[in-house]
Amino acid sequence: SYEASYVKKATSVFTKEEVETFLDSVDYSSYWLVRKAVVVIALVGDLRCIDVKEMNIEDVEKSEEGSWVTYSGIRTKKQGGENSCSPFLVPYPLASHIDVYFTALADALPIVTGPLIKATRCVKDSTGVGMKRSFTSHSMGMNAIYRFGSDIAKHLQLNNPSSYTGRCFRRLNETLHWNCEVRCLDLGELKGVTPQPNLDAFGESSRSWRGPNTGSGTDEGPSSSST
Repeated sequence: SYEASYVKKATSVFTKEEVETFLDSVDYSSYWLVRKAVVVIALVGDLRCIDVKEMNIEDVEKSEEGSWVTYSGIRTKKQGGENSCSPFLVPYPLASHIDVYFTALADALPIVTGPLIKATRCVKDSTGVGMKRSFTSHSMGMNAIYRFGSDIAKHLQLNNPSSYTGRCFRRLNETLHWNCEVRCLDLGELKGVTPQPNLDAFGESSRSWRGPNTGSGTDEGPSSSST
């Protein structure tokens, strides 16, 4: 048949330890800030990276518990199969990565509104000689967002990084649902949503889950004009 020579592409999924390493060790340049924010939203929200592209800044609401995120796109059959505007909670300390991202946006842009995932570009630094990355007001491209998993795998020096697709964090969410106890917080009473996986057990020994290291770091991202 026409499928005789077809070889199914194997996809990979990060472990919770690998996600911890990424959130804890990567420098907080703009290139990685946006990727960290997308990772925690996709992981907790059971979303693909590309689903987060549909969100706007206004879909994220900060609270004492963390960040409430509203995804109004088309859900998969497993998620209900229809539009859903029910917010989900990205709890602290995971939400600290969203906070740092929003702070960086406020420093780089006169008005922080519109698409949630902002593109970055290379600009001259304060010396006028070197280059650094800075956020733009435009949405990042779909292809760049789809490569987030691969970008992170390359940084972690994992085998076959191209096998880490934009779905890998949704698949890790499913693993956590099966392997971890559901969080004890009654989120249903708070915002009318179902409980999330027990992310409190997600590498408590790692400082990344108690809040990011906000050191200046260096920009490890590619040098293309907008990614």
